[in-house]
Amino acid sequence: MPEGFYYLLSFLPPLPDIGDSPPITMAEVAKLARETPGNEVRCVFEAIELEEILHRLIDERLMISNDSSEIHDFAGLPKSIADLFDEKISVSSEGSWLTDVWMRFYDHIAQNSERRGSKMLVRWSTWEKTLREQLAVFRTQNMGKDGLIAAKFSEKSEINKASRASRAGRAGMAIEGIEANEANEANEAIDAIDACEAIEGSEPKEALEYDHSLLIQEFSKVENPLTGEEILDRARIRFLEGQAERYSFKAEELIAYVLKLRLILRHSQMNRDKGVKILMEVTSE
Repeated sequence: MPEGFYYLLSFLPPLPDIGDSPPITMAEVAKLARETPGNEVRCVFEAIELEEILHRLIDERLMISNDSSEIHDFAGLPKSIADLFDEKISVSSEGSWLTDVWMRFYDHIAQNSERRGSKMLVRWSTWEKTLREQLAVFRTQNMGKDGLIAAKFSEKSEINKASRASRAGRAGMAIEGIEANEANEANEAIDAIDACEAIEGSEPKEALEYDHSLLIQEFSKVENPLTGEEILDRARIRFLEGQAERYSFKAEELIAYVLKLRLILRHSQMNRDKGVKILMEVTSE
C-alpha cells in the first residue's frame, strides 16, 4: 500500500451521520492530501471545484435573464459545458437545460477520470448521471399531476424559484435539523429502501448502467422535500461505501471519504429555512 495513503487515512477522523457536524473541512482534507501519490485524488478535488463553479454560474445565469455577456468568462469550463451557457433558455425549458448541464458535467468527470486511471470516479460519475437522468424522466412523466410529485419535480415550483435566489456559498449549505415526526418519516423511508442497497452499491449489471427505480419510488412517496433529499444522499453514501473497502488504505478509500464529506458538509452547514432553497439539485438538475 502507498505509505502516503496509510498515514493520511489513519489520521483523518471518522465521518458522522448526515445532519451532524463533520470534524474536518474540505479545505483541510485537500491540504493534507496534497502530497498523496498519483492523479486519482487530485481528480476528485478538481471535480468538486468544477461542481462548485457550475452551481455559482448556473445561479447567476438564471438570475440575469439569460444574458451570458453579463456573467463570467466561461473559458475555464470544458467546452461541452461552456457551449450550453451560450444558449437562450426560457422558464419552461430551465429544467431540461439544467439536466443537460449536469449530464455533460458527469460525462466530463467520467472521461477525465478514465484518462487518469480512476475507475472509482468513473463509476461514481456514472451512478450520479444515471440518477439524475432517471429523476428527470420521472419528473417529466409526472409533470401534469397534482400534489406532491408535481411540486417536487416541476421546474416552475416555488421551491425552484426560491432556490435560484439563495444558493450563495454552494459548499456551505445543508440541513440543520428535522422535526421528530419528519425524522421518523425519513427513517421509515430509509428502512424501506434498504432492500435496494445492493443495487445502489454494487457493480452495474452491464456497461456501467444503474437502475435507481426503487430509490426514486421511495423518494416520491415522501411528502417533505428535505426528507427526500436526505434519502437520496443516504443512497449516495451507501454507494460510496460499497465502492471502497475500509482500512484498505488505497486511493479509492480516500476518494470515498472526500465525496462523503462533501455530502455531510452540505447537510451540516445549512439551516432549515435555507435547506428548502437548494432543492433545485433534486428537482431540476
